[in-house]
Formats: sequence, structure tokens, C-alpha cells
Amino acid sequence: MILKNPIDQVTVYNHWRQVEGSEKFSYRGDIINPLCEMKDLQWHEAELENTDLTNLYNISSDDWKDAGICTPDFKVSTSAKNIIPTGNEIHLDINKKIEILKTGVPIFDTKLFIVADSIDGPFTIIEGNKRAVALCLLNLIQNLKVFLGISSSMSGYVWSRHSYED
Repeated sequence: MILKNPIDQVTVYNHWRQVEGSEKFSYRGDIINPLCEMKDLQWHEAELENTDLTNLYNISSDDWKDAGICTPDFKVSTSAKNIIPTGNEIHLDINKKIEILKTGVPIFDTKLFIVADSIDGPFTIIEGNKRAVALCLLNLIQNLKVFLGISSSMSGYVWSRHSYED
């Protein structure tokens, strides 16, 4: 991971609100509130390196495992291998994003929101998981611009728990 610039939390959350829309963003308290309690959380603009893919995980949301996407682990590269053309809503939404990306004119933001306990990871995507899997499948995830939040408390964060199981 290449750190670019430190960035304040308000800027990060404002971008997230723009990506998801204010109404949908308001339902993300279960993800955001625990982050706000982490006293040492520092946000950065960063860039994914090719070597980060082996250490990049989807959010620890068990519905992804139930859908067969995060089996046997929650790595984005594993999820990319498990996407099928038919399936539940997660599969279908990722396939829709793949088709949009193939046009070369993505109509959605590709900046991911990632957290880690150190610059070395593991890295957990807390927003942009479906986009990340689609980008991974099309080999477009390398050098992607991201927001990276680093806190020593991240291994205890419920939404990154599966990133620490390997």
C-alpha cells in the first residue's frame, strides 16, 4: 500500500455519503460508529499495489459467506473466483458492475474505503466490496486509489474479524 496524503475523517465520510447517497449512508452507523470510537484512527489517501491483493479482504459480513462468495476465506481474490452469473443479489449486483466496467465508462465511483491495523495490513474493505470484486475480476484493481484508515484497534473491529483468521 502506498500512502499518499493524510486526510481527515470528515472528508472520508463526506465522500462515502456522496458515493452511497445520504439516505443509504445513514444506515451505515453499525460500520461507522465503532470507527469513530477508535482514538488512534488515522485516514490516508492511498494506492493499492499489486502485492496488496493477497492481503485484501471483503468486509466480514456473514451474508457473503452464506452466498458462497467468501468460501473458504474472505479475500477479494477468493470472492472473484466464486462469482457466478446467476445467484443471489450479491452475485447479480457484482455481475452488473462487471458489465458496466467492461464498457470502459464506469458510472460509479471506484475509490474503496479500507481499514487496517498497520500499513502492512491485512486490509479490509468496509465500503465498495462489490465494486472491488468486479475490479479484481477484470484485473483493474491494481493501482486503485483508496481511503485507508489505520488503527491499532482494527483487529477487534467486528467488520474486519475475518481478515485476521488466516
